[in-house]
Amino acid sequence: MTRPKSYLIILAIFLVIPFVVPPFYASLAAKILLFAILAMSLDILLGYTGLFSFGHVIGWGVGAYTVGILITHQVIHNFWILLGLGLLFGLIINAILGFLALRTSALYFALVTLAFAEILRSVAVKWKTATGGVDGLSGIPKPWQFGEISFYFLVLAAFVTCFILMRWLVDSRFGKILVGIRENESRMKSFGFHTWAYKYTALLFTGLMAGVGGTLFCFFTGYVGPGDLGFGLSGQGLLMVLIGGMGTLIGPLIGSIVLVVLSDILSTYSGHWMLILGTLFVLSVIVFPKGIGGYFIKG
Repeated sequence: MTRPKSYLIILAIFLVIPFVVPPFYASLAAKILLFAILAMSLDILLGYTGLFSFGHVIGWGVGAYTVGILITHQVIHNFWILLGLGLLFGLIINAILGFLALRTSALYFALVTLAFAEILRSVAVKWKTATGGVDGLSGIPKPWQFGEISFYFLVLAAFVTCFILMRWLVDSRFGKILVGIRENESRMKSFGFHTWAYKYTALLFTGLMAGVGGTLFCFFTGYVGPGDLGFGLSGQGLLMVLIGGMGTLIGPLIGSIVLVVLSDILSTYSGHWMLILGTLFVLSVIVFPKGIGGYFIKG
């Protein structure tokens, strides 16, 4: 299947979902789209740039906490201002921590990003007056009062916008250089490319995309907690990328669909659903080493 046809079919399916399924399933579709933004942005780091990050949730979590704190403490209520501030604070924290993390390489980069994410999670737990501690912040209202369908289309519009921006990036000269860095960074340096600057820019861009997902997810659930900065969410994002296929961009959406749907089904019928889910993931990686999307969709 060609890339444009695949995209149009997927978009058409998500456009009609709110009108043909019960509200619960439309809500599940919105959750899939938000997780897909996180997974696709992680795929640019992992699948295209070769950066294995466990701290990719920083943009997601900082954005969500920014919105939650400002709303629950009655500081700001305007959706667009909240969205902008969530992205801004997430970008600032990513810029600082990313600058430090990229001074390391390979395995150390993964460990340092994990450490940074856990430090921020600890701050969220300890700073009870602002963040609610381990209980997090709840009661965050959705923007506007036009019902669930309008919010669903807001999420879909955000997903499409993020996807277009990420698709443009990976198809551009910049994206080709990222792939070159992934394949052989030393050779790219010998060609005169400042590889550190390219990786840093990719880190900031993908963190910003993750921030879009995090701020909207905060509105979607009406809640933000330490889990939005924890290892568990990082692991879920990684699984989505691996299941869907690294370096495909559309693969993480497939991975998001598989993860969210299976999690919902298994958690309904078994208290050991995480064990079952983990086993299925191991089997899927064995059966589809390139990921599901890697076999059916190019790019």
